[in-house]
Amino acid sequence: MKKTLCVFLAMLLAACTFVPAFAAGGTYNVSFVGPSAALDADAFSYYKTVNGEFAEFEEDPDGPYGHYSVDNCYYYIADLTSSSRKVFDNAPEGSEEAKRFSPKQCENGPVAAGTTVAFIVVTNEKYDRSSVRVLCNGVPVDPNTNGEFAVTADQDLVFRVVETDENNMPVLLRNHYVISLTSGDGYAAKPLKDSNNKVVYYGDSYEFRVKITKGFNGDNMKVKVIRGTSFLSEFIGEDADLLTSVMGDAETLASTGVDIDGYRTYRIDNITTDCKVLISGVNNESSSGVMAMFKRILRLLLGLLGINLDNILGEDNNPLAAYTITLNTNINAIGVTYKTTPEFKYNSETGHYEAEVLSGECVTIVVTKPTEATNVVVDWTGRDPASYSPDKINWQAYYDVATQKTTWSAVWYVDSITSNIDISITA
Repeated sequence: MKKTLCVFLAMLLAACTFVPAFAAGGTYNVSFVGPSAALDADAFSYYKTVNGEFAEFEEDPDGPYGHYSVDNCYYYIADLTSSSRKVFDNAPEGSEEAKRFSPKQCENGPVAAGTTVAFIVVTNEKYDRSSVRVLCNGVPVDPNTNGEFAVTADQDLVFRVVETDENNMPVLLRNHYVISLTSGDGYAAKPLKDSNNKVVYYGDSYEFRVKITKGFNGDNMKVKVIRGTSFLSEFIGEDADLLTSVMGDAETLASTGVDIDGYRTYRIDNITTDCKVLISGVNNESSSGVMAMFKRILRLLLGLLGINLDNILGEDNNPLAAYTITLNTNINAIGVTYKTTPEFKYNSETGHYEAEVLSGECVTIVVTKPTEATNVVVDWTGRDPASYSPDKINWQAYYDVATQKTTWSAVWYVDSITSNIDISITA
């Protein structure tokens, strides 16, 4: 009986003995789960920190960090803008200041029990860092005031950045940008799709159309896009966009075709910044027509007087210079038709269909084909192959109620003519 009582007390004492949450000298394994196959391999990374500061650096010729020798600290390059510090990109080659460092990424492995594992998550340029959510062993971890995630190791830890929620919706969000479309006297730019959505995610494209108001002419219209913010904006405000366009820093967009209403369509590809669309060259139709007629009459009168502005100003500077546009067609496919502006007329002396245009004018070609699969190629001298590549031709379907047949049409623009040009249509 006494022996049994002693055994019972020993068991009770053992059960009541305090066992620490972690044993001195013990270790726990820490794992950092990287991006899934659904994202880029560098979509996000875990970087070591202590109290919000990066704890370790490794020398990296392309690193975004630098070592400042005066106070022996590391800084973001963005922080090195004050007059008291050198910008490391301009530091003498081989100097201490010229060395580049990157923060040390977290690696899987053991840590001592009781260690606080602290890190921040940095995304690449595609994703919004503020949308990052982190789980530790499946439990959400809130960032502290330094923006870092910190957990004390009292067990094995597995960290994972949440990519989608329970409804399979993205949590790690792509950065998005605003597209500013402009409207002015005689024109209006609107999204191609039936929505007012002007927000685009990183890397996506954006399509819009330019509608010309009745009574205006868009033959010489130019459509440009400014990506990002013009550096002139800080000094001259809204006028910076116009000046940027004139200075040639804006990207000129070629039309991708026409929409169902016959208006020119455009696409901005690979969007990685806010964008603003600028449109110029839309004129009142009557004044445009009068000006064109006046230029032709003036050219005729000068010719009768024996005055050749090409000899005086040079062909490149002569606003009345005229050019011959030759049209060659090889249309074997039944049902393919075309219309041009201006109209081409047969020249019996050359044996070609020709039209005469003045400097800076445009030739418009509308092609209609009977089936979507019918192959049509429109080409001309000096055409940029990328502007009207097959994947950028916007064929629009039209259903004729009377004939109960569908045809497909597309438009090509030979803009700003400043030389003789040969145009070919092959089907």
